[in-house]
Order: sequence, then structure tokens, then C-alpha cells
Amino acid sequence: MKGLSLSTPMVIAWNEGRKTVTRRLMNPQPSLPFDFTQDGQGHRSYVSDATFKFFKEDTMLGGWWFSVPGMSSGPYKPRYLPGETVYIKEAWMAATPDGGESFGILYRATLSKPWTDVQWQQSFKPDNRAEKYFNGKEAWRSPRFMPEWASRSHARIVSVRPERIQEITEEEAKREGFAVSYEEVVVEYDQIRQEPIFARENFQTLWETLHPGSWEKNEFVFRYALEKI
Repeated sequence: MKGLSLSTPMVIAWNEGRKTVTRRLMNPQPSLPFDFTQDGQGHRSYVSDATFKFFKEDTMLGGWWFSVPGMSSGPYKPRYLPGETVYIKEAWMAATPDGGESFGILYRATLSKPWTDVQWQQSFKPDNRAEKYFNGKEAWRSPRFMPEWASRSHARIVSVRPERIQEITEEEAKREGFAVSYEEVVVEYDQIRQEPIFARENFQTLWETLHPGSWEKNEFVFRYALEKI
């Protein structure tokens, strides 16, 4: 079974039912004729009447095809397909509660230092297969290396579609698990005002951290709708 990696904040949003959508960068990006900007620097922008068309996976052309009149390129295949079940991968740690008699998994999204016994027990998932990952150190492992048996959540891919990253709306950013946050801004002297940072802005900030330059290029992504099972 395929895994779907989520960062710790996104795991928290997923567990709380706030995250029902995720976007992943399309790789490779569609390659088609482009227009040159008037500044002569060769910056390219995709023509306005370019469209995606989907062919079923059971054909030789399976996948999404990006097309403009007279030309097309593809297929661009999403990693996950509608109806497919995936397991959620998150930051984790192999641990033992009794000094080596039994082993299990701790999850970063539900356990933060300083740990309490109650938090530790609530986060702990017993499984002796964790023994081979135990090294006696308190170090979180990347979601990338989480095996399926260590996962505690699964999702069904409800739908998938290609789009440009800047097409994301405020409501879609909230479905991604982001919320409106606030920052203090000094208006004058000692007067402070709370300025909102909207969900879409928070999404953009994280996206640019993960994919530098991608937002400015307005690259293509696959949007996956998720259902917890």
C-alpha cells in the first residue's frame, strides 16, 4: 500500500478533521509552447486556452494530457488514483516503556516535550516490530521512512485533478488544514493591532518553504481530496 506523508501540523489538522485536501507538485511539469514576455527575458507563461484531459488508466494513454490546439504532451500520472487507499505517514519514534521488554511507536503530532506519563501513554502504539528501529535515543524519524504497520491512520482518495498552485482559494486553504492566524502590529507608540494572516497566505508560506520558486512560477499540482477511513 502507498503512503502519504504529512508534516506534523498537517497530521494534527488531519486528526482533528480539518484537513480533507492535499496538493502535490506535478513532476515533471507540463512542457508546451510558451509566450515570451515583453521584457525579452524569456519568461514563459502557458497559453490561456491550454487544458487538461484525462484518459483512463486502462489505456495506453492513461493519465492526464495537457493540450493546446494542435499539440499535446503527457501523460502526467498522479501518484494516487480515486478509490485508492493510502496510509498516513508522520514523524515517529520507536520506543520501549519498560526498558526493553516490549516496544512500540510514539507519534510527534500527539507528543511534545516536556512529556508527561499521560501524554506518553496516549501517544504510544504497542508493536514489537518497532524493536529493530529502536536505538535508545529520543530522535524523531522522518515520515518518509514510516512503514505501513507503524501508521495509525488511513485515507481514501476521493478525487484527483490537476490545477495551478495559485488557483487555491481561502476556502481551499482551510480544507488543506490551514487557519487564519494573527500577528501583532505596532500602529503608533504603544498601540498594538492584531492583523490577520489568512489561511491562503499561511499555505503559500509553507509551500514556498517546501518548493522554493514554485509559487512564483505558478506551477501545476495534483489536488487530492481525502476521506478518513
